[in-house]
Amino acid sequence: MNRHAWLALALLATAGRAHGKTGARQDRRVPFVLPGPLLALATGDLDRDGRDELVALTTDHVVVLGLVDGALVEKASTPLVARAPVPKPRVPVGSLLVEDLEGDGVLDVLARSSEHAPGARFAWKDGTLVPTASIQNFPWLAVRDSASAMHVGVAIAGHGAHDFPSDGFFFIPELREQENMLSQALPKRILWAKAATLSSAGGPSPHVAVLSQAGLDLFREPNATKPLVRIRGVGASFEIADLEGDGTLEIATSSYRAPGGGDQLVVRRLLADGRATVVFRSADLDKGIAAITAGDLDGDGKRGFLVAIRSPGEHKGELWLVSVP
Repeated sequence: MNRHAWLALALLATAGRAHGKTGARQDRRVPFVLPGPLLALATGDLDRDGRDELVALTTDHVVVLGLVDGALVEKASTPLVARAPVPKPRVPVGSLLVEDLEGDGVLDVLARSSEHAPGARFAWKDGTLVPTASIQNFPWLAVRDSASAMHVGVAIAGHGAHDFPSDGFFFIPELREQENMLSQALPKRILWAKAATLSSAGGPSPHVAVLSQAGLDLFREPNATKPLVRIRGVGASFEIADLEGDGTLEIATSSYRAPGGGDQLVVRRLLADGRATVVFRSADLDKGIAAITAGDLDGDGKRGFLVAIRSPGEHKGELWLVSVP
């Protein structure tokens, strides 16, 4: 096995500190090694075998991994032309998106490591990532509106790799025609944004989470007049997802603390009354949370949060899988 041919899991099977429940069972922690410092994670069933692949973006590679016999093994690795950015604690840099942009059941991978490197759009073909187009901006998120039309949210290049002015963040239908759908309630400067499309009786319900220095604001739709909730003390890494497909949103976040200062993983569930209640809180970590995504790696139909923990700039660390009952 080569130096970056495997990645593995730490399994946290139960949630804690919610509705009278405390504690979490840690089944396993196994280290990961990548060809460069990890910037972002995403998941998607690229080969359509019923199990999600884990896609990792480093400063100069896009790596695809699959779960085999309890460990993640490399399926493909594609180099990116890049000049490595200077790692900064709690500052997100890499931009990675895995989504069916054309609605044809085929997933696209969009990646840009930093403002020092061009971005690329990839297709999965015969077990490899094949570049299909270049991208100039930073693809952050994709949501479907109530009419099932796809909208991709990107930060416009030229504003730097983080701390974007909100007027430099746009939704672009199908990556072609530009259309600003953003809420006027957004903070003036945005650190990062993610989205999840929930199922509801009225059709797809897009939710957008926007991180700023003020905290993490959650909007029910991109042009909502005010956020549903603001969560303070959130670090640069976060993810939102409907893990069980029941129309209830879960939110996983790191904490706004310096590395070594006790980073924490916190998972919340958005309740019907708009409150975000904590359902899991880890112990203090001596390293930082580098990236968070959600997916089903073993194809058992149960999605969980995937959380990468490492020191800034390191090629190795631990990946946790957290399931929320």
